[in-house]
Amino acid sequence: MPLAGFAFAVLAWLYLKSLLAPYDRLLATAGSAASPAAFPKAEEDERDFLLRKFQSTIDALSEKEQELERLARREKERADDLEIAARTLARTLPTGLVSVDREGRVVEFNEAGREILGIGGDVRGAELFSVLPTA
Repeated sequence: MPLAGFAFAVLAWLYLKSLLAPYDRLLATAGSAASPAAFPKAEEDERDFLLRKFQSTIDALSEKEQELERLARREKERADDLEIAARTLARTLPTGLVSVDREGRVVEFNEAGREILGIGGDVRGAELFSVLPTA
């Protein structure tokens, strides 16, 4: 019977050790952060420390997410402004201008270009070679 009890204790210890291994890794990783708040305070236990570190990480990620959203909005506004400027320039050019995408579809065809080639109407989205007059 003592041998069975000893075997049970060893198995229980191995089980607990494997069960707590991720917790130990998490605790070690949280403690290795470089900030002064990385170390446990005297009045908190390991769980409180991990929760505090987890919350501070979430807060930092939230701040970064807000910053990225702000930057994305600013870049979108800038791209919209550039697109408006490009369209205005294309419309006011006295010479013909045609813009196509990588697939060869018309993105912009200004009025002067349509008049020069005798093309009527809006041809945006059509394949360039299908709208050009044949010689």
